[in-house]
Amino acid sequence: MKNLKSNSRTKEQLERMEIVEKLNVCPFCEEGLEKIHKLPIEKETINFFVTKNAFPYEGTSHHYLIIPKKHIREVLEISPKMWAEIGELFNWIVESIPMKFGGVFLRFGDLHRSAASLEHLHFQILSGTKSDKDKDKKSVKATLGYK
Repeated sequence: MKNLKSNSRTKEQLERMEIVEKLNVCPFCEEGLEKIHKLPIEKETINFFVTKNAFPYEGTSHHYLIIPKKHIREVLEISPKMWAEIGELFNWIVESIPMKFGGVFLRFGDLHRSAASLEHLHFQILSGTKSDKDKDKKSVKATLGYK
């Protein structure tokens, strides 16, 4: 399992990754989620967990993760049935918030090139703070590619 601490966005995230390294567990596999992730699993299906991101991107009002239970590294490892399950979970998140606008973010491949910090594939469902009442707040900032 590879992690890239240099792609951490916050001091807290870096500290969590150092714990992951010491425990030698993947923070998104079931054992790692139990030991390290401090937020509840909000929904569980055959192949996935849904939880809030412990380190939400700057500018998000909502930041959820759809995490495969199996340690998946590459997007091509996702079967058609799993893609359907991801779609159902995405709809569940959007409906249960309710989320009136947002986006889906997924990094895959070489951690150095994608700017990801974890090798375990995960989908990020985000909603920013831009609205009529929040005009002065920042929009979502997510990095893809070299830092």
